[in-house]
Amino acid sequence: MVSFLQCLQLKRIASATAIIVSLLASLLLFAAPASAATTPNRASSRPASQSRVPMIVRGFDQAVARQHGYHIVMINGVAASVKDGSVKPVNRLTGDCGASWIYLDAAGHLEYYYATGFDSLPLPAVFFGWSVNVYGPGGYNRAWTFGGGIFSTAWSSGNIYARVNLTGLYTAIVDSSSSWVILIDGTICGSLGPVSQVEVP
Repeated sequence: MVSFLQCLQLKRIASATAIIVSLLASLLLFAAPASAATTPNRASSRPASQSRVPMIVRGFDQAVARQHGYHIVMINGVAASVKDGSVKPVNRLTGDCGASWIYLDAAGHLEYYYATGFDSLPLPAVFFGWSVNVYGPGGYNRAWTFGGGIFSTAWSSGNIYARVNLTGLYTAIVDSSSSWVILIDGTICGSLGPVSQVEVP
């Protein structure tokens, strides 16, 4: 009798398990389309990308260095920034100093947005100048500039949106000739010009 009851109980558990599995499968079937429906459609066939490249030491600002307790010296024929009272260089002319980046994406029909900036600086920056050019179909060419005083090892423009007249491939470039950061030790870090592209529908 005990064996029969145990068997009956196992049958009921198996039945309940089958019902639960069936319900879960149904829920998954219904959840899949709902999930797909809430995923925003990519507005472009070419995926957006973030381009990130190093920044390099392009020179030194002696006035900024002096103001913050550093001085510029020559070590084996190479300029370097040194903390007052020390002989150990903080930054050399041949070194790198952080990274610069840009991200471009389609925001919808005939609209794009981008964000740009720098980060991972070895010391806080006190001034910066930044230029971005966006090129596109039909001779499209738009420029943005940023800059001023700052005290941080990173900066971002945030998302910048723009409407356009033509669909097609758009290219955003950080202008390496006019995108720079001055650190507290006088080091001038220059962007190497990251580039990002996207198809705007």
